[in-house]
Amino acid sequence: MKSLTALACLLAGSLALAQAPPRREVPKPGVCPLPILPALPAATDTSFYANTNVPHGTLEKVSYKNYAGADKRMHIYLPPDYAKNPSAKYPVLYLNHGGGDDDSKWSNTDPKSGGHAHLILDNLIAAGKAKPMIIVMPHTRCSVPTPPVPGTDDACTQEYLKDIIPYVESHYRARPGRESRALAGLSMGGFVVMNTGLPHLDTFSELYVYSSGYFPEQQKAFEENFQQLLKDPKTNDLFRVPFYMGQGETDIALKNGQGVMAVINKYAIRNFWVLSTGGHEWMNWRRYLHQTAQIMFPDCTQPQVALGARRAPVLKSDGLQFKDLNRNGKLDRYEDWRLPAQQRAADLITQMTSEEKAGLMIHSSLAGFTGPGGVVLDAPPPPRPGAAPGFAPPRREGVAPMDRPTPNELILNRNVRWILLRPNATEPPEITARFNNGLQELAEGSRLGIPLALSTDPRHAVSRNPAAPPPNISQWPDQLGLAATGEPGLVYQSARTAAQELRALGLSVTLSPMADVVTEPRWNRIAGTFGEDAATVSSLVRAYIAGMQGNALTPESVLCVTKHFPGDGPVKEGLDPHNDFGKWQIYPGNHFDHHLIPFRAAFESGTGGIMPGYAIPQGYDTVGMNFSKVIVGDMLRGKFAYQGLVVTDWLRNMPWGVESLSEKERQLRMVQAGVDQIGGDNDPKYILESVKDGTLTAARLDESARRVLKPMFELGLFDNPYVDPERAKAVVASKPMMDAGAAAQRKSVVVLKNGKSLLPAAPGRKLYVENINKEKAAAYGTLVDDPKQADLAIIAVNAPFETHKGGASFFPGAKEGTLAYAGADNAAELAKIRQLTASGTPVVVAMFMDRPAVLTEFIDQAAAVLAHFNVSDAALLDVIFGNAAATGKLPLDLPRDMESVRKQKEDVPHDLDNPLFKTGFGITYPARAR
Repeated sequence: MKSLTALACLLAGSLALAQAPPRREVPKPGVCPLPILPALPAATDTSFYANTNVPHGTLEKVSYKNYAGADKRMHIYLPPDYAKNPSAKYPVLYLNHGGGDDDSKWSNTDPKSGGHAHLILDNLIAAGKAKPMIIVMPHTRCSVPTPPVPGTDDACTQEYLKDIIPYVESHYRARPGRESRALAGLSMGGFVVMNTGLPHLDTFSELYVYSSGYFPEQQKAFEENFQQLLKDPKTNDLFRVPFYMGQGETDIALKNGQGVMAVINKYAIRNFWVLSTGGHEWMNWRRYLHQTAQIMFPDCTQPQVALGARRAPVLKSDGLQFKDLNRNGKLDRYEDWRLPAQQRAADLITQMTSEEKAGLMIHSSLAGFTGPGGVVLDAPPPPRPGAAPGFAPPRREGVAPMDRPTPNELILNRNVRWILLRPNATEPPEITARFNNGLQELAEGSRLGIPLALSTDPRHAVSRNPAAPPPNISQWPDQLGLAATGEPGLVYQSARTAAQELRALGLSVTLSPMADVVTEPRWNRIAGTFGEDAATVSSLVRAYIAGMQGNALTPESVLCVTKHFPGDGPVKEGLDPHNDFGKWQIYPGNHFDHHLIPFRAAFESGTGGIMPGYAIPQGYDTVGMNFSKVIVGDMLRGKFAYQGLVVTDWLRNMPWGVESLSEKERQLRMVQAGVDQIGGDNDPKYILESVKDGTLTAARLDESARRVLKPMFELGLFDNPYVDPERAKAVVASKPMMDAGAAAQRKSVVVLKNGKSLLPAAPGRKLYVENINKEKAAAYGTLVDDPKQADLAIIAVNAPFETHKGGASFFPGAKEGTLAYAGADNAAELAKIRQLTASGTPVVVAMFMDRPAVLTEFIDQAAAVLAHFNVSDAALLDVIFGNAAATGKLPLDLPRDMESVRKQKEDVPHDLDNPLFKTGFGITYPARAR
């Protein structure tokens, strides 16, 4: 027999070779998430417990009454220190092999045969041993010789539907978030759970299938039967498939399981675990149950975590080391990395002053204090001669200007702990790392040693400036380009890569992703979204959050602040809500709820934070969303029961609907609505004033402090907030990461026209290029200065746009207005296209489509047209000349004319009259053979 470890390694290796989509990571040692409740076939059978070595934790006998009223007992596995944490109601994972007339049988109502397994769970909940968080529903022995057909009422399906679904609906209904969820699972019979569970994904927020797989001749039927379910975007991240590998028939089970896994991998379904070994023999299954548990939940003995201490002394206790952050010479609970984050946060809050708690409620920005070698300056250096002035938002009447505190003032005097960093675009990674370490050292020297959570806006976009220095971080398409690839696995890879780079730099929070659905084609922030299809947006939001955060926040995670709740897409006439002339979101098609769909996915994926939008939601409230109790309080906190962090956008200059209030009153209104952090501010003085005058209670202050501190503990910041600058230099923008980003760029390019199959173009011909890097283009042919002498002309252009001409614009260069070149600020680009097409040389137009565009002004004259969503010239040329395949698909509709744009409703997707190209369109061709 192969060992359990060997089996797990073999399966993991085989999946890696198959380029499987990302799988659930095994929890690291020290994490003790779930106890295991094994089922006994008879109350008198204790041989399993007598003969099983339990290397960690304890087994505790639990008494209960079965369906017939008979006294029964089971044993529940409890992690170490369970008795020391009586307030922790551990969830229960119930594993059962499947067959037999025992108390695990769920739906048999015959008292002679045992009883309902849910009575066991109810008993444990009543006894305080569990909470209704996770249910694995056992199944009676059910032979499934071939893959079930979805929707068929076979015996197994009937058994689930008649009893289990209604019970879970009424008792354990899943809610958004991770605090209360139902889980469906199955042992013998394997994929029957797909037939019963997948149609009920709203009930079962996760599905597990225990199976040794299908024989090779059945795998085709399996794929055909479940293809539509596997292709459904909402299946991704909700569907877990840990394969039960029977050790009694290991080789067969392994081969069969790998085959089925390969089928599932094709659809980018994430998160797989090897669950078990032991064969189909009942006693073998039970004998290896604890080994199964250790694969899922590794040894709970807690090894020493790596500490980073520069100002705080180090304590020793129980042979382990801890940071004495408050320097009192004893181990406080918030300093004890062995304890759950919630307990550590609760202890720290009891030691904090109101000033320190209020500081947690400010999410500031910091830039310009980086000195030579990354040293933290206490005053910004003078601007370089000839340097462009920094960004300055327009002054608004009634908005008090903010000062610019130094890092010492911000961290030590104002107690601010969440800071958005805006580094110089050319700053080397090791300099960023040293600067961030310097900031953390300042924080560690404070009274309680509370570290910083350093955040960032997305910073992995491609720079198309030919004079720009080499990139200092990997470069990927915009969110819209990632959507054009149509690959959740690629979105996961991009986010995972970004997370690794950001953590290497010392950053642990990202103000992303945008979960907004594009329903107004004139909006200027479309490039930052995943497009127009809400189901696709939901799927990619899940993949993005999983890549950044993992399955839970850890020291390797980057916390996501998903934005802009409840959806920033339906802005009136596409105008930017940063500005008073664009401060409305409107719903003429009554599609408000449609924009919530991707946010449900974000909640289900455990997003660490949510950022509401700027605008006033017309018909729902008369104030901006961050000020709105309707949006934040009633909807986000109430309807969706969201208990994570809520951060406002950077809205000091956008007090829409509350212009008559003072800054203190505005901030109080936001906090009372349910906000935890004021984004873009730098002083907690207004919050403190509200605490002192009694309008903001101490309990409300503590509520936000808990939400702010808990993820900081989970991210490992209290134990080691420091990074190695040399590692940052080696990891960030490393060749593997740059190559991965470049490959994604190529996959995101969409071919919209390919007249006479011009593309892929043959290399080695005479080329004329405009707005394309000539050094790059020279690798594909001989460059000429006259398009009439060329065999092929290539021109790169931008989508048409206007900049707003009236009022103070927050982003003076924001691209708004018309989507056609006629009347656009960049109408000269159309003249260039027409000039080239008039030369008689075949012309390839490559448009940077940060918004949809009307292409009818030139598409008939161009030989080929490509759309891209911020990629390098090298990526464009590789697709044009066939070094890379053309695979991209449009993530949104393209209008035929501006009349259809003006007629469409801002909140309704896919409502253009007769669009030129629809979402999903894209001409494909393979890479040229070399």
